[in-house]
Amino acid sequence: MNTTMPPGNDKQGCTRAYTLNQVMSIIATIYAQKRSLRRVAKENYNGQVNHADIQRILQGRGPMEAKKRLAFGLPALIPVPACPKCGEGHVTKRCTANQPTRHRDLFSLPVSVLRRMLEERVEYTENGRN
Repeated sequence: MNTTMPPGNDKQGCTRAYTLNQVMSIIATIYAQKRSLRRVAKENYNGQVNHADIQRILQGRGPMEAKKRLAFGLPALIPVPACPKCGEGHVTKRCTANQPTRHRDLFSLPVSVLRRMLEERVEYTENGRN
């Protein structure tokens, strides 16, 4: 049985990637039957992974290499460059850290901001900037 295939459907590949918890439960059941990590790696994964990788999966730590993740049916991780401003990887083109919230009208302003504007007599303009 190949664990990267859905059960009962050996003609089609995996349509969705497994989660780490799903892979852990699959390997735990296979390991309970075969009682050897080396045997599980050799017979179920055709030598694409070794016994140490299977031990790490059982401990809850997934592999980082793309080939080993794909052998287990996990999605591959892609390195993303870090943002020079905040140090995180972004999906958007711009960094959204420390950007002020733009309010569309006077009624959507938080009470604290509205109070400050009234006390300091700050003029409110149409585009939400003061």
